[in-house]
Amino acid sequence: MEHRHKARELAFKALYSLELNKFTYFSDIITIEEDLLNKDINSEFGEELFNGVKENIPEIDAILKSKLEHWDIERVEKVDLAILRLSIYSLLYLKEIPRNITIDEAIKLSKIFSSDKSYMFINGILDSIL
Repeated sequence: MEHRHKARELAFKALYSLELNKFTYFSDIITIEEDLLNKDINSEFGEELFNGVKENIPEIDAILKSKLEHWDIERVEKVDLAILRLSIYSLLYLKEIPRNITIDEAIKLSKIFSSDKSYMFINGILDSIL
């Protein structure tokens, strides 16, 4: 499972970079993160996540917007947006991954890369989607 966690982290970083720098390919972030590429990372899974989110951003964002009470999606921190997009994609399209794993991974990513209380916001949004 550690392999998939690292792949999710790489996909998250690629999605965050996509939002900030408008990278268009997973390979763009892989070259930036090549120190992470080793046998412990399932880069195919990371690429699947990245491409799946990228291809479905309009649908994912529509679902996210419907769950944001008194918030505009543009106000969501870019780190949180990348984590939410990744997690919503997993909930919608990767049915073989248990929902609790998806939410746990989102919380882990937010505790590492986002603000102290972001995990509560992310957890609340994902719970409301379920």
